[in-house]
Amino acid sequence: MFSKPNIAFVVRKNIDTFYSYNTKKPLRGELYFSFLMPALISAVIVYLNRELTDTALQVIATAVSIFAALLFSLLILLYQTKPTSNGELSSRQIKIAWTVLRTELPVNIGFTIIVALLTILFIVVTTLFEPVGYTACVLAGFIYYTFILFVISLIIVLKRSFRLFGIHD
Repeated sequence: MFSKPNIAFVVRKNIDTFYSYNTKKPLRGELYFSFLMPALISAVIVYLNRELTDTALQVIATAVSIFAALLFSLLILLYQTKPTSNGELSSRQIKIAWTVLRTELPVNIGFTIIVALLTILFIVVTTLFEPVGYTACVLAGFIYYTFILFVISLIIVLKRSFRLFGIHD
């Protein structure tokens, strides 16, 4: 009746969205920024021995939960949206916008929600088991990494949403 969610599929599809529309080549800079930068930042934070207090964990969990709920709402909104042309867009621009709307943006949102769930999972494990020593450092690193990845993924969703709806700087 119910099938289990395929998280690896969502991660793969999310990585596939990092390409140039013109050249169809991967955007390595965006990939590095999205996945390696959070790892570097979290490694530096763990190396500097910055502790995660209970208050910090609560703030992170609350923020991630609120934004994940908003992303669920955005996902529902996207599936209710229908393409329209105001005469200012070419058929190629409409095709790209529709591709982003129906394939890429939902995958990005799904990936961001999965990262939010991982962040909350690591926070729950840290809160319940109160790790010490090396285990505490590893869990703190995972929390920092997933939280930074969540923020960057959220920014990517906003950027693509703005581009889709014609909001430019």
